[in-house]
Amino acid sequence: MQITRNKRLLELTSDVVFKNFFMSENTIEYTAEFINLITGIPKEEIMNNAIFENIELPIVHKNSKQYKCDIIISIASKIINLEMNSSYYEGIIEKNNNYLFRILGDRFHKGDNYFNSKKVIQINIDDFQKYKGDKLIYKFQIKEEETLELETENYESYHICLPYLKRKCYNEKKLNRLEKMCKIFLLDNIEEAYQLTGDDKIMERAIQTLEELSQDDSIIGLYDAEKVEQKILNTKLLYYQKLGMEEGIKEGIEKGIEQGIEKGIEQGIEQGIEQGIEQGIELGRKQEQRYQQVKIAKNLKEKNIPLDIISVTTELDIGEIEKL
Repeated sequence: MQITRNKRLLELTSDVVFKNFFMSENTIEYTAEFINLITGIPKEEIMNNAIFENIELPIVHKNSKQYKCDIIISIASKIINLEMNSSYYEGIIEKNNNYLFRILGDRFHKGDNYFNSKKVIQINIDDFQKYKGDKLIYKFQIKEEETLELETENYESYHICLPYLKRKCYNEKKLNRLEKMCKIFLLDNIEEAYQLTGDDKIMERAIQTLEELSQDDSIIGLYDAEKVEQKILNTKLLYYQKLGMEEGIKEGIEKGIEQGIEKGIEQGIEQGIEQGIEQGIELGRKQEQRYQQVKIAKNLKEKNIPLDIISVTTELDIGEIEKL
């Protein structure tokens, strides 16, 4: 009997799909090889020692914000942080670096000394082009400018550039093993996905897991809500950018006139406009981000989605969600 498949495949770049995919026991071999090809950590070491930890970072002091990473995996003397970055915005790199150093700091606090602390490795999957060059993997460490000596080997970060892979696939170039494994992030059609697997059992199980998630009603609901809210957020963000620009121009003109007394009207207005635009856009972005987090949480709560899932999706604390 021929099996009829749902051709729709949820995008792995979605936050909710990404977390459920990599947290699944069925994808542990895929995850192990994925990390191995990027970092060089032996696949067997990952398979035998991987422990998925709490994604909430500890609060350092009472005024600290609660941070939630996408995925944290403890592997013997190493900590792997997987982050899915589906879109670029100012501050995203700093946010993820903050995650990395918070994790590193937490390991220092828990250890008896600084010699036995775990190495922290962050792997970012970026659905945008941030860095120069034309390659899949970008590796970052802190090095001395002239001698290139490492300051420490306790942390490093990687960025996987999906736009590079899209260009390579578009030009129908042959993919290496890691590129083939990363192509799963580009797929939204189940038939095309199974064509990618061939006789590869690891990829086949990964595609099967993604297919199961794509047919899970609770995941679909969260996925659709995430997509709709992202469209709303993008639309309103454009509005706030326009509003911020108008306010910035007004403020910029005022500041520019004042500065123009000393430095010339033309130079002053230009500088004032730039400062005003930045302030207006940033204010609008922060207000809208908070508004959308609360709105999504309310909608999911009305649909009786578990509070822990709502918390992961919106990055709001469970206590805050209960009060909504």
